[in-house]
Amino acid sequence: MSSNRLRKVISATLLCGGGSSPTPSERRELNEALNESITSFQSLLAFTGPSDSSRAELDEIEMPDSLNNDEDIEMVLDMSDELHLNVTHCVRLIQSAHLEWASIGGAPQDILKHAIRLWFKERREILEDLYTLLRELNREEPADLVGPHSEPCVLDSSGVLVRREDVLSLEKLILGHCLCLSTLVVGSNCLSYLGHRTTRHQVAVSLLFSIVIAFVSGSPNASIVTLEDSFKNEFHEIVMATGCDPNVEGFIGCIRLAWAAHMIVTQDLDHLDSCLELVFQKNVFQFISDGILGTAAYQNHDDEDMSYIYNIYFGKLITCLVSHPLSLQRVRQSKDMAITSQGRETGPLPFLSLLGLVGKIYEKNQELLSGNYVLWTFVNMVGEGSLNFQTRVAFLNMLSSLASSQESTSKVFELLRWRDEFETFFAHLTSYHARFLQLAEEEGKELASYLNILQKVVEHGNLLELNSFAYVEPLFKLLLSGAPPYVKGALLGAIKAFVHVSPVLKDEIWEKLEEYGKSGYMLRVYDMQFELNEVEAMIQNYPSTISFLDLLNTLLLEERDLDCLKQSCVAIFFWFIYNDVFRLFPQRAYTDPFQKWQLVVACLQHFHTILRLYDISEEGINSDLVNSQRSTVIPIVEFLEKNIIGFLLFYMLLQDFTSGNTVFQNIMCILLPGVNELMSERTNQLYGKLLEKAVQLSMEIIVLVLEKDLLAVYQWRLLEVMLSLDFNQILALLEYVGYYFEPQIQLCSIKIMSILSSRVDGFVELLLRSNAAISLIGKYAACLELRSEVCKSLDDASEPAILIMKLLEDNISQPAPNITHFLLHFDLESPTGQFVLQPKFPHSCLKVILEILDKLSKPKVNMSLHESGFKLLYKLCSDAKTHDSMMKLLRGKEYLFFAKHLDTIGVCPLPEEHSLCISSLHQRTWLLKLLAVELYVGDVNGSTDLEACDSILEHLFGHANVENTKSKVLELLEIVQSGLRDTSMDVNANLDMFKAWSDIIEISALRRISSLGQRTEVLYQIIVVTLTTYPACNDKMREGLCRVALTCMIKLRDERFLFPDDDLLKHILKIFEHRSSESLIVRQYGLLLSFFQYCQNALDPDIEIDPPDPDRLMNQERADALAEFALTNFSILRKEAQPILDLVISDASQGSEKMKTMSLYVLDALLIVDDEKYFLQKLQTTGFLRNCIESLSDQEGGYSRELMQQARTLEAKLAVLLRISHTYGTIGAQVLFSMDILQHCASCRAMSIFGMTTFTPMLRLVFSLLVLIDRYDILEVKNNIAWEVANFVKCHNSIFDDLLWEEGDEEPRELARSIVSKVWRFDSAFPCQEAVAASPSSPQKYSIFFICCIVVMIFYFLLDLLHCIFYSV
Repeated sequence: MSSNRLRKVISATLLCGGGSSPTPSERRELNEALNESITSFQSLLAFTGPSDSSRAELDEIEMPDSLNNDEDIEMVLDMSDELHLNVTHCVRLIQSAHLEWASIGGAPQDILKHAIRLWFKERREILEDLYTLLRELNREEPADLVGPHSEPCVLDSSGVLVRREDVLSLEKLILGHCLCLSTLVVGSNCLSYLGHRTTRHQVAVSLLFSIVIAFVSGSPNASIVTLEDSFKNEFHEIVMATGCDPNVEGFIGCIRLAWAAHMIVTQDLDHLDSCLELVFQKNVFQFISDGILGTAAYQNHDDEDMSYIYNIYFGKLITCLVSHPLSLQRVRQSKDMAITSQGRETGPLPFLSLLGLVGKIYEKNQELLSGNYVLWTFVNMVGEGSLNFQTRVAFLNMLSSLASSQESTSKVFELLRWRDEFETFFAHLTSYHARFLQLAEEEGKELASYLNILQKVVEHGNLLELNSFAYVEPLFKLLLSGAPPYVKGALLGAIKAFVHVSPVLKDEIWEKLEEYGKSGYMLRVYDMQFELNEVEAMIQNYPSTISFLDLLNTLLLEERDLDCLKQSCVAIFFWFIYNDVFRLFPQRAYTDPFQKWQLVVACLQHFHTILRLYDISEEGINSDLVNSQRSTVIPIVEFLEKNIIGFLLFYMLLQDFTSGNTVFQNIMCILLPGVNELMSERTNQLYGKLLEKAVQLSMEIIVLVLEKDLLAVYQWRLLEVMLSLDFNQILALLEYVGYYFEPQIQLCSIKIMSILSSRVDGFVELLLRSNAAISLIGKYAACLELRSEVCKSLDDASEPAILIMKLLEDNISQPAPNITHFLLHFDLESPTGQFVLQPKFPHSCLKVILEILDKLSKPKVNMSLHESGFKLLYKLCSDAKTHDSMMKLLRGKEYLFFAKHLDTIGVCPLPEEHSLCISSLHQRTWLLKLLAVELYVGDVNGSTDLEACDSILEHLFGHANVENTKSKVLELLEIVQSGLRDTSMDVNANLDMFKAWSDIIEISALRRISSLGQRTEVLYQIIVVTLTTYPACNDKMREGLCRVALTCMIKLRDERFLFPDDDLLKHILKIFEHRSSESLIVRQYGLLLSFFQYCQNALDPDIEIDPPDPDRLMNQERADALAEFALTNFSILRKEAQPILDLVISDASQGSEKMKTMSLYVLDALLIVDDEKYFLQKLQTTGFLRNCIESLSDQEGGYSRELMQQARTLEAKLAVLLRISHTYGTIGAQVLFSMDILQHCASCRAMSIFGMTTFTPMLRLVFSLLVLIDRYDILEVKNNIAWEVANFVKCHNSIFDDLLWEEGDEEPRELARSIVSKVWRFDSAFPCQEAVAASPSSPQKYSIFFICCIVVMIFYFLLDLLHCIFYSV
């Protein structure tokens, strides 16, 4: 099994379960994965090296075709020699590297480097998988042998019931191997690069704890490790042997302590006394405190789980040590030694070191103190009796460290109050103020210790037990006295704790600070300057200034609205911080570099707070104006008056940045060492995390200044200042995206990149000309890859990965070349103008995004990242510059992007969790949009693309004719339906996916469906499914379903040999039960009309069969089937006639113009198949037909916003009336004439505005009524009909004149001539005679027309004569 799949299984089972136990199926899957990965784990312990026999087999191994065999063999041998690997394994790695580079190419050295990278990656992943298993599976509970959910026995991989203790022992053995081999993953020549001595120190600590855990794990009554007597004696002799190397001796001393704890746990006390004697003699407590806990390797360890485990077992060591009488006796002896000592010792005393160690261990692990009666008994014992200065200070410092939670603080407070020490301390505060000039150093340190305890009590204790207001006043009095800097630091720290007690107490502290400044501005500032420059600088120690800055920053962070007095106080101290502290910090000397960065962080935090507190931006002012709810001018004035001092401070900082002064210069000095230097310092120095914080605040301040919208001029000036620097210095800021320890630093670097790329012309060209372009691309890719692997939710904009995706997405549409093209590593120097993928460097954001989407691992964590990935690919494929290369890449064999994701995320069931379900819908939406782009333009570049497009089409619509198998498009629609069933779900997410789905159907039907062999079945199946889905959807989706069904129905009209089943019309009629909007009703009518048109095509007897069928019998069978189908459809229509007619008539009478038009066309289609005059009778009995005819004379023809739609409605009415006359012949014409249709047509004035668009259909209607003249024998009836027709001609005389005398469309001209010639002889005063006579400009037309009229009149006379003779005979 591959390491990727194993990691996916482990993550899904153990890391993403939300704290719940894995399900049986997950456990089974994990067990199978582990069994398949046994060989991978075994390879960690024994890996076959190169051999002559394996080298000889190279000639028989098939090599890839991308390079010749000689080069491949050379690469394999080089890799085998360099990494000491078996050549067979090297061949596999080289082949894997070839596969990954197949689409981009690469030189042999690139292939070799990538293969080596794959090997390191595989080893690392196997180690991480093993580490995850050891950490998560059957983890031993810290407080006891097993947790509350544990059972004494478990099943091993073979199903045998074994003791849990044995399983834990085996895990510890594997952990030991894992720790040892972690130093072998890289060669010895690379060890110094990967962390230097810090990494080696961490490995040593890990190995130490593999022994400590083995010795100390277990309950007091049972030990996991059971040792033989011979081994115990031998091991004791080894442990008791001493050496000369202090570092080695320190670690051996830790093992001695663990060995002593093991003897206490197992009650095997033969060698305990001698072991404890050596432990106290060598003072192993000081080594643990300084050599382990106090090292950068331990404090900067980022694996919180391992740090927690280490602290747990250190706590167990201490608990064992203080729980046994023999060890307690040793503690008392060391206490007596410390009390009687006179300070002549060359090193720390064991007792003092033990107290310091207890404080360090439990300060950050307060949960280990809960219920730890053994430890609290020890604390009480230590404080009993008289203590000298050293032991008292050590005891108080331990109590201060222990008091870091409410429970432990309460115990410390009770202990001191029981000893009356707190009351005594506060009673002497006043006397301390009077005696500070004569205060001894011992008293000062003791006072500082009490103040530290007071700070902890206020921060974590029960404030009801303290009279808080009574303490602030004496603390400020002591602050004004000549106390040493470390005492002032403790005083300011205690005062800071009271800020959070209450708003009243916070205001009192502000007042005290104000008085501190009121006592004389120059005097007080000079006092602070003197304290900093003359006192603290001399001793190179700055506790007072650091604590003062912390107090001021705490006050500012607690404020939401500073009044003028507080602002003036802030201004006084701001200048001190700006001029004396931050400006000079690089020049000062420091005993402890830790304090240097404490000062820097405090100053930067102050500037950061000022920039946020006084947001003199348009948004900030508008917010203030909205809150004021008054006129605009006065609140602005009040805003400036109220915040004038804050505005000046804000302006001061902006001016500093735009001028490149103190703050800007020092911030750049902090940042310019770069990301590699920060990583080294962060790992190897105790102040590493403070330096990291300083870099973070510096980056945030730069971003804050750049983001101020109101002061745009300053933005450009700052950009000018930054661009005036060496461009490599700007690159240093951008490369912090590669600092993976702190995501906020990466976030700021990405924001700076976004600002520079959007506001600096030619920024990408500057990056390309730099030497760091490739490195920067790689760092962005690494950041994106790393953030996708962490077990942290990436669902907001505060995540670097999400911000990178947003940066890429936002810049796609920017002028080329833009930052998106740069980071995705397109070839920006292509002379063709089309960007192609860079063939020389595979590791880019694009490759990482494709890998993320290929795996789709940790969906609950990375859902937003997956969604952004699909969206970005869609936008890249939609962009003209990147479309071709992106589509070529996604279609390629390396990814098979479309088919693969259709099978996985496309049609997989929706997750149950709400947020994950919504994100999954969004991901599918962008995937479907990508597919739509591919289907729309898939054949632009030739046959190769067309084949890929056809393959996708087959994948989408395939299996439509396979029984009990659904095509992918139908499965996708079911996904949308399942989302609709969840009432809590976001409707827009379903709607977006549905729109994308409908786009695919319409594009496929209109552009691609002809390439499918089973296209008719596909179209018909989609229509049926959309109609059956219709009732369960909302209105917007119903419109889309109607549009999809309509598109498919239109395309289906070309398929002549498929007869719809009887249920199709029923489904169509069923959708009319859901009518909620005009657009929906119009689409419903459109679908019904399209179905009628399809039926007409299927029933048309003139359709030629292609190819022609010579078998006339088969043609007869087809005709019989068509006739049967027509009869079936009519019976369905007749059965559903009443509800459908009611809807249609209602819409045609009362609906909007669009609804009237569509409903009239539906009536027209119904009348086509009404051979039994069923619908005609319905129209007559309901009165609709008469109303329709009478409405013709209501058409005024005036101008309106719906003019064109009114014309269409009138045209539809005329079409219905003409259909009645045409379908029912003379009977239809008689019905229309009986309702005075000619009179209403004559009075219709719509022609004056609508023109021939509507007059031509009216001519057709009138012409169809001429059949009545020949139908009746009675001359009076004939004359009556002819006179009404003639009246119609008279009413529209001008239009007839134009038609008869002017050139125009042939159809209306012929219709007009036919009508006039038919009724000419019935009216001697026919208006056309006068019109012709009044046309001198057309004598030729007149003569010809006159002759035609005479001929027609003679013809009709002879016809009437013959008719009379016939009847008389």
